Amino acid sequence: MLLTGQSINMISLFALIMMLGIIVDDSIVVAEHIEYQSELGKSPSEAAYAGAIRMLGPVTAASLTTIAGFAPVFLISGVIGQVIEAIPLVVISVIIASLFECFFVLPGHIKMALIEDAKNSRKRINLNKYLEIFKRKSIFKFFNDVY
Repeated sequence: MLLTGQSINMISLFALIMMLGIIVDDSIVVAEHIEYQSELGKSPSEAAYAGAIRMLGPVTAASLTTIAGFAPVFLISGVIGQVIEAIPLVVISVIIASLFECFFVLPGHIKMALIEDAKNSRKRINLNKYLEIFKRKSIFKFFNDVY
């Protein structure tokens, strides 16, 4: 905002709040496709790469249409144009940052989460086995005592 001479005010905060859904949606779409690739049996690295590459086109196209929708607001002149100039500026900046995060930061984080999940899966299986035994014994004891 300092680069463009804008301040953080109600208008720019409104634009930022308006963009929260798009930011989250882009990340969810990419993350779910990476998880889908992992469920197909790909390694965490392959799943992260394949999921990000597969969603690059659709997510970028959706983001570019939003940018195209807000860019004409820059053409509004006069006092109103000066007041609402922050909206397209924030929208375009946030979408570009969201695209960067979706395709450069998020796949690496999900890859690491998939690696950790694979390491901990054996512990989780053992824990679930003991919890299942405990649950069955508890239910059996409860029904024997009550009924």
